[in-house]
Amino acid sequence: MKEDILEQIAEDYFSSQPGYFTKTNVKYRPVSGNKYGYISQTDSVNSDIDLVAIYGPDVNKIYVVNCKSWQGGLNVDKFIKEITKTIKDKKDKVIGEREFWAHFRELCIRKWTDAFIKKLRLESGSNEYLNIVYTILCTKTTKKVDLENDIEINNIRVLLREYFKKIDKQVQFDFSIRTIDYYVDDVIRRIEDKLTPAVENTHLARTFQLLIASDHRILKKSKLKVNNIGSGICIFCKKQVVDKDEPYICYDDYIESRFCCCKECRKEKLKEELVCEICGKQVRKIRKRELTKT
Repeated sequence: MKEDILEQIAEDYFSSQPGYFTKTNVKYRPVSGNKYGYISQTDSVNSDIDLVAIYGPDVNKIYVVNCKSWQGGLNVDKFIKEITKTIKDKKDKVIGEREFWAHFRELCIRKWTDAFIKKLRLESGSNEYLNIVYTILCTKTTKKVDLENDIEINNIRVLLREYFKKIDKQVQFDFSIRTIDYYVDDVIRRIEDKLTPAVENTHLARTFQLLIASDHRILKKSKLKVNNIGSGICIFCKKQVVDKDEPYICYDDYIESRFCCCKECRKEKLKEELVCEICGKQVRKIRKRELTKT
């Protein structure tokens, strides 16, 4: 495969939308004579943009995805702190070291930001107004945070807009952080809703398509969702249950693992250990207050 998994997921997302054109691993670097300075030891090696997407009718708007396949996840607090400090202190790379901000130098080092903007102008063919929509795509974050409405993320978004405006007055910059869930959920939903079984474009989407076609379920653990709580058929005596179901779920919280039983069987049978209908692991009873979690 020419791209890593995250790049494939992002590319599949955009290429599946009508009118979008994508390009991966776009190389760029500062050039000698750059007004923000040039150091051959650190600036002569190309950096690359993981994914560029352009909507055909609007070449002035360009989507950029920076993929970070860090298994431990993206430390959002550290990212905000380091990028903010680097922009304000106007740091430059120290030879022989790999500081955290260096993974995002197009966002905080002026000569790299300048080279980044010029490359995007070249790719889009836009020499005037340019709207850059920049997304960091990561496997997960190190702590739960509202990636759309978090105050600190909004603050760094405002800071980056002002910073890019200083580099190029004709640039509008938007910023977001997204986890793999955002794109994977979209790909799976699109495959399941397709009217015809047309073959998907990317290796990953094609893999999902084959799994779904073979009746496999692609589930995310720790995502509690219990549906259709109400009357049903007892799993033990097969009689109609007139009171509410007793939902059960495995310890890994797989979606829609549920049991239903009548009052008589509940007293006898539920003393025994039950297993999840999906993964086969031991289950526990779900309290009513937990049913509102997603």
